[in-house]
Amino acid sequence: MDTQSLPETLPEDHEATNQRKVGSVGMAIEDSAGVNRTNAGQRRQSAENSEAEQSYYLVAEDGFLLVFLRDRKTICLYTHMPLMDFSVSEQERLREGIWFSSMLEVFNYLESCTS
Repeated sequence: MDTQSLPETLPEDHEATNQRKVGSVGMAIEDSAGVNRTNAGQRRQSAENSEAEQSYYLVAEDGFLLVFLRDRKTICLYTHMPLMDFSVSEQERLREGIWFSSMLEVFNYLESCTS
């Protein structure tokens, strides 16, 4: 079969059902079912905005550190880090709980205390 005679694209009725129609950067992407989806850059920006609105609460419970969301009920991270790995002064702070504005700040704090 001569591959040069084949068209570059398939007619729409020959597309796979999960095939996406690709838009340019910054535009919505529409899949073959007609559902609009935002591109990765927009999703990333949305996630960053969402995280900026979040607060994280790092606290010691049962001898280990947990990270809760702002509601103090939803656990978003089990650190598996024993409270005993921290200095006495930090242990007291962690028993009371420490607020952070982002998960990056939580990770930076944990790294600085355990290094």
